[in-house]
Amino acid sequence: MSTSSIAAEAREDVPVSPPDLSQALGNLIEELLTYGAAKLSRQVGEWLRDLERTMASRGPFERAAYEAGKAHLQGKNPVWAGAKGAWSGATVPQRVAAVVILVLLLLLAPVPLVLLILGILIAALVAGIRAARR
Repeated sequence: MSTSSIAAEAREDVPVSPPDLSQALGNLIEELLTYGAAKLSRQVGEWLRDLERTMASRGPFERAAYEAGKAHLQGKNPVWAGAKGAWSGATVPQRVAAVVILVLLLLLAPVPLVLLILGILIAALVAGIRAARR
């Protein structure tokens, strides 16, 4: 084969209209971004699983902060999530102490209210007696 026949065959293999370079680069960039996003998504998923495993062994304060932050990012109520996180991170003695404190609070809450009402009544009586003396 001579060089002229090889060149003629090569020219026949070349398409009449070459592909648009900007479209090819656009497709390449799109595929690279898709690949990078998928890889990043997998990595973030691994990090989140590691964080979940780490936080599962923490105490009530760390769990409460973690759960509240996670709920806030998800658009949920962070107070309720923090309370649930604190309860799940607490040990059995801590849970017993929390229940005892809550029961005592509910039982003793009327006492300050009664004292406040008595104080207001006594102040009203003293003011009435002073006004009557004048």
